Amino acid sequence: MTKKITGAVLALLMALLLVPVMAFAEDGHRIDGNLVLVNVSHEDKTLAENGYTWDATGNVLTMQDLTVTGTVILPKMDCTVNVKGTCSVGSLSRADSGAAQSVIISGEGQDLTTFRAKIRVSGELQINNLTMTDGEISSASVGLEKLLSLKNSNITLHDLGWMTDGGIQLASSVLQVKSNGVFGQFWAEKIIMDEASV
Repeated sequence: MTKKITGAVLALLMALLLVPVMAFAEDGHRIDGNLVLVNVSHEDKTLAENGYTWDATGNVLTMQDLTVTGTVILPKMDCTVNVKGTCSVGSLSRADSGAAQSVIISGEGQDLTTFRAKIRVSGELQINNLTMTDGEISSASVGLEKLLSLKNSNITLHDLGWMTDGGIQLASSVLQVKSNGVFGQFWAEKIIMDEASV
């Protein structure tokens, strides 16, 4: 009898835990595959209909409650990614993997915005007002003064490989690297942080 009650309680708890996930899936947008922002027009895309906009004149991608199962491919230019709500991408990189232009990723809104991604860049990376609950950040620009800067952000990763001479700089931010059972490495040349950072 105890096993039946325990099983029923577990089934009910699992059903309740799925409610927010199902609600997000209905309210959010999804792109199965890659989102290519190079030599492709995205002028007709809106946050309400598609979950993203792309301003090719300023190289600004704005995402809102968007899931991209593949890679967001940025052009070989300085780019900004604005994140609204909860967004997830398989990976974020450039069409030219050796392109050393900068990327700024910023959360919008009063609360920290949630973003999950595998970010691979060769240039500088700045993350502002963002919560990352899982993901990866890497740069193989060994010997170059490329900086990873976190401002007012709470970043939890399963893999961090920032091997540039510029290192990592934290301002009012938390940076954690935890194993997800497969990955769990933390590589950095140096870390600079203020007293409000962990």
